[in-house]
Amino acid sequence: EVYSYLQHQGIAHLLIMGVHTNMCVLHRTFAIKQMVRWGVDVALIRDLTDAMYNPAMPPYVSHDAGTSLVVEFIEKFWCPSMESKDII
Repeated sequence: EVYSYLQHQGIAHLLIMGVHTNMCVLHRTFAIKQMVRWGVDVALIRDLTDAMYNPAMPPYVSHDAGTSLVVEFIEKFWCPSMESKDII
């Protein structure tokens, strides 16, 4: 449904942001992985995301550091990222 809408509207570029970056923003049927598979040009707005992470679990870093690790993973394997201040 999302892909059909994007095609119908002629949308080829998406800026993605949201919470649970390592879950919903990356894995949902309308999220980064699926958009990349469909050939949609995607960028993550890294300062408007937050990971689902518990600092009491591995790798035992702060919540912010956990979010940064998720963003680094996305940049390495899925899509580039940018900050909201870079949106014109």
